[in-house]
Amino acid sequence: MKLPLSAEFFPRPPLSSTQVAAIKQIARRTTVELVDHARVTGGPIQWTLSADEKYVKIFKGHDSQAPPGVTSWLAESMVCATLDEIQRMFYCANTAAYKTYIQTFYDEVKDGVKLYDIVTPTSDTPHHFIGVNWVAQVLPAHGFVVKNRDWCFVECQRDCVIDGKRAWVRSFRSIELPDACPNLYDAMGFIRAEHHRSGIVYIETDHPGVLRVLHLSQVYLHGDLMRNLNLLESVVQYGVKRRSKTMATRIERALRAHRLGATPFVLAVPPTTTDGPIGDSTTCTLCCKRFGLLGRRVQCQKCGHVVCRRAKCSALWDVPLQGHVFSRRICTLCSTGGGADALARHERRDASYVIADDDQCSTSTSHETEQSRCFDDAELDKVLMTYSGLDLKLSGQDDDLRFCVT
Repeated sequence: MKLPLSAEFFPRPPLSSTQVAAIKQIARRTTVELVDHARVTGGPIQWTLSADEKYVKIFKGHDSQAPPGVTSWLAESMVCATLDEIQRMFYCANTAAYKTYIQTFYDEVKDGVKLYDIVTPTSDTPHHFIGVNWVAQVLPAHGFVVKNRDWCFVECQRDCVIDGKRAWVRSFRSIELPDACPNLYDAMGFIRAEHHRSGIVYIETDHPGVLRVLHLSQVYLHGDLMRNLNLLESVVQYGVKRRSKTMATRIERALRAHRLGATPFVLAVPPTTTDGPIGDSTTCTLCCKRFGLLGRRVQCQKCGHVVCRRAKCSALWDVPLQGHVFSRRICTLCSTGGGADALARHERRDASYVIADDDQCSTSTSHETEQSRCFDDAELDKVLMTYSGLDLKLSGQDDDLRFCVT
């Protein structure tokens, strides 16, 4: 038996009214406890700073009220998004959407199924959800060092106010439903792990469009791993740190892809010939590097400007359009939200602007406008940071960098 599993794999018999009431109670209690226990200071857990890195702070804690073997970790970070955007992004109406969400935001979580929807959003409570989910987690080395885990848990999403600021909470608490979600150790080798009290709190800050993120992880992993406490702590800390560091970047990229899909494109399809403006252009609109024999020119499908394929100037984005995902070549200014407005502001700059590579652009009076709009690498890096809100680090080849968001 292999992943992914279909939604029909799980029996999912109807829940009794008693079970439904119990799940609602678990969801509400866990959400209240999550907000309380995720406080860096002033909460029931005394947190000790374990790692202070560029994008995230990791705290280790001890919860004297938790069962033996439960590890407690807290990650604090920031993300450039609004609560409305986060809420829309993380609500999944069905198993297909849930699998896409997992694929987009997680590396180690390989599959998931929505087992039950207990409370779904309404016009009065559009951000309120309670459900039961199952996910499969494939750990490094594919389970040869540490066995793979799976989780069956109650998830609750709801709005709240924390210290006078709007917030949105996602809480997780494991639940046993053997008739609906049987243990898969014999069938697939997964050890059933437990969320004692886990989740994420998104809180508005004094800076519009910036959220403070608190990710609490109180888990019991079960299995032989519990016999080696040092390895246990290392595994959990590694997971919390990696997930927190990558989540902010993936959220930001996913938001940018969705924003790109929500606004018009000048070009509906990639150009197939070099006729017209793309064929007449001799330099990249952004960096002004000349197109040589090896420097293929491409056209931003958002604004229509001709750019080079360097990662600092353009990239391929998988953009959601009309319920499908399409690959689109988009320049740096458009992908970071600056677009034509940023280019216009740049063109109005003082004529004394100096280009890094003067020999790559004409210096004649008739080309002063072209010269004044060129960006050097330092400026393109600054554009990426200014418009995205994150110190985005580009990796891979300069040619044809690809951001995959589905």
